[in-house]
Amino acid sequence: MQFPLSDDRPRADQVAGTGPCAPRMVIESGADLSEADLCGIVLHRADLSRAKLGRANLSEADLTRTDLSGADLHAANLFRADLSEACLAGADLAGADLCKALLIRADLSGADLTGARMDKRTVLFGAKLAGARLTGAVLAGANLAGADLSGADLARTDMPRANLADVSWDGGTIWPEPLVQIVAERSERVSSGLYRIFRTGRAAVAPE
Repeated sequence: MQFPLSDDRPRADQVAGTGPCAPRMVIESGADLSEADLCGIVLHRADLSRAKLGRANLSEADLTRTDLSGADLHAANLFRADLSEACLAGADLAGADLCKALLIRADLSGADLTGARMDKRTVLFGAKLAGARLTGAVLAGANLAGADLSGADLARTDMPRANLADVSWDGGTIWPEPLVQIVAERSERVSSGLYRIFRTGRAAVAPE
């Protein structure tokens, strides 16, 4: 399913239904939906692997359990989108707006989140971010409780007041310079080379 890039960009009603009774749609793997207006679209469990969704408007979209592995979502608008249990392994989310998005138990292994924007309503509870690149991302107040940050690159990431309770990390995790010592002091070793940040109290929250 291909859409040419033009002033008549694809709209949600050309691709899938919206609303709670919308049918599950099938979109070809690798489909080109760049800059498409897909606000509020329902794509629960759809196969969007390797899809081109750069700069697409996916605000308030239902993308739960959707396969977005290897998808191009750079600079996409995912404001209030629900990506819970979605597979975003290897996806390009550089510069994406993930404010108020739900990524509960989402798989973001190896994803590029460079410069992505998140806020205190962004929920990454139990998300897998192993090997993900978050350089320069904004995670101010984001909920990362229980997330796996093994091998993740958080250099220059802005994450004041982020909830880091039960976050797992290892020797390959690159923390923002101001957090290196703090994280080390507030973590316990759970196995060889693997650590977990304490669950309760100030230890679970990144400082301002």
